[in-house]
Amino acid sequence: MQYKDEEIMKIKKQMEEEEKRKKSTKKLEQEMNESIYDEKVHIMGEEVTFERRLIPELGISIYMPEDFFRFSDDITKQICPMGNTPSHLFGQLNIGFQLLFNSTTHQVKDKEIKSFVEVTAKYMDIMGPKVRIIEKGVEQKALQDDKMFHIGYVSFVSRALDGNAYNMQFYLSIKEKVLIGSVVFLSKYKKRLIPLAKEIINSIELLEESEA
Repeated sequence: MQYKDEEIMKIKKQMEEEEKRKKSTKKLEQEMNESIYDEKVHIMGEEVTFERRLIPELGISIYMPEDFFRFSDDITKQICPMGNTPSHLFGQLNIGFQLLFNSTTHQVKDKEIKSFVEVTAKYMDIMGPKVRIIEKGVEQKALQDDKMFHIGYVSFVSRALDGNAYNMQFYLSIKEKVLIGSVVFLSKYKKRLIPLAKEIINSIELLEESEA
């Protein structure tokens, strides 16, 4: 009798877990139908509003959560202690990703972005098992005067202190110098955050000289 009771409890627990999984999957599917351009977006249950943010010193504007703030240099160094500290780190404690930027002195023209992506990907490959490249490519975007500019990207997974980190790193030429940006989050959230990160990257616009 006790054996049957244990079996019944086990089956009941399995059914409850399966119900929770279905609800979680349905919730995720609903969230993935939302866009950063909607009035409200849900990210792992958190209600978030996105806005276009001007970053004049970097020469761009980009969509990010309106609650995102720029961390101080001291906090940025604590969060990114392994070198190559970004010049700009945006985030918010209750939202599961960060947005990083680093304005470099590397001379790269817009037409050279594709080559820069290839060189960067090869360099990451040399790093071996610490980094695993998922995808790479170049997107083309229109400026107001019908000219085009390019955004290159390399997505990769690397080891972090609290698990595997998914990094969507992107590159564009600002005044013929490469600007490197990243959308970073824990790999376990990739199904929800990869589409969101792509939208954020594709929202980038170059500022006019008067705005920068």
